[in-house]
Amino acid sequence: MGEPMPNALTRRLDEYTPLNDADREEVARLTMQPSHTIPARRDLLREGDAPHSLYLILDGWACHYRTLADGRRQIVDFAVPGDLCDLSPFILDRMDHSIGSITKLRVAEIGREVFHQVVTSFPNITTALWWQELVSKSIHREWIVNIGQRNAQERMAHLFCEMFLRLESIAVGRHNDL
Repeated sequence: MGEPMPNALTRRLDEYTPLNDADREEVARLTMQPSHTIPARRDLLREGDAPHSLYLILDGWACHYRTLADGRRQIVDFAVPGDLCDLSPFILDRMDHSIGSITKLRVAEIGREVFHQVVTSFPNITTALWWQELVSKSIHREWIVNIGQRNAQERMAHLFCEMFLRLESIAVGRHNDL
């Protein structure tokens, strides 16, 4: 029997920067932090909350959204297994958006101190997280183009392609997995 399959976060980070064995062990340790199950259609964090932890999606789908004054919501991102919900709790005092579960979620809760120790002690992981944030910013620019310039059919096609590539990067939905 071969090596165990890497977890989704390891797969995601390894796409951006090659991780060594110590990096992989540390990422595995992050996935072993205390986990919580969140029912579908519930908020994990709300706009205005003061977050104390970072959440890693272990299983399920979530969305990042903003709520307008009249109660309408705009989804601004999706989160799938291997995604760190948001790095902003380590910079901002309050959430500027909400994160809600679409399906039942299982999330690992990573404390500030644990995360700080990782980014100061494991430069490959830190570099991979920077790359992940840069890719995320690029995706958000595409979402702005979607909203502003693409028709509904083009927006849906773009979303399907984006989600296919994100899921494929963590080995979900591969042909040989069926």
